Order: sequence, then structure tokens, then C-alpha cells
Amino acid sequence: MRPPSIVNFERCYLGSFAIWLLNTLAFWPALTAAMRANPAVARLSPAFAPTVLGIGIVLVSAITLLLWYFTARTGSLVAKWIVTIFFAFSAIPAFYGLAVAMRPMTPQGIGNLVSIALNAVAVWMLFRADARLWFAARNADVPVGRNEEMPL
Repeated sequence: MRPPSIVNFERCYLGSFAIWLLNTLAFWPALTAAMRANPAVARLSPAFAPTVLGIGIVLVSAITLLLWYFTARTGSLVAKWIVTIFFAFSAIPAFYGLAVAMRPMTPQGIGNLVSIALNAVAVWMLFRADARLWFAARNADVPVGRNEEMPL
């Protein structure tokens, strides 16, 4: 059985991913237009911007789903820390961007903020007591629920 924190991690993490994906697809025309506005990209094929964005979405989706699986289903500590580090690196510029560049708040900015907030809750769930015990048990072959001290 997975503890409630891991189940909640899964819900928040996948919810964050779904909102990011829907937000990205909803603003696809604006994203491709912004890329095509770059003079270096404008000299290339008209299909370059959508192709690069499409490949990026597929790669981010694959990495996100692999991290979800290895964190929430197998209890990998490595995946847990990669999720945490990716969140840290994505949250810093996102909050800066929201504070500086998105006044007034746009629908895309609101979607990004909701996605980041859900991701923050997901990462927080990984460090709750029941999740720490579950990870320790999954990675040290120690049964969960014993009263002995377990190394974290």
C-alpha cells in the first residue's frame, strides 16, 4: 500500500503536468509566433518552430511521466530528488517571470502559476513523514510500520 502522501503526490504531480500540457497547447499559436519573431528562426523553414516545440513537448512529457512512475510507483529515491531539483530550477524563473513580465496577469500566466503551485504541493508531499518511511522501506528492504528507527 502506498501512503496518502504518495497518492497525493501523484495527483498533484499529474495534475500539474496536465495543466502545463493544456496551457502549452492552448497557447501554441502564440508560442510559435514568438519563436518565428526571432530573426534567426525566421530564416529557417516555416515548419521549424512547430517542430522544435513539438519535440520539446514530447520530451518534457516523457521525462515527466517517467519521473512520476519511478517516484510514485517504484519509490525511487533518485527519482524523488530529480523531481525536487527540477521543481527548484523551474520555480525560480517562473515566479520571477510572473512577478515581472506578466502584468497584467494573462490566462497563460495563471495556468503556469497553478501548475507550479500544484507541483510545489507534490514535492512537499514527498517529504512528509509517511512518504519518507515509504521511501526508506522501498530502498532499504525494511518493512513499513516497524517501531525501530529507520535511516532516512
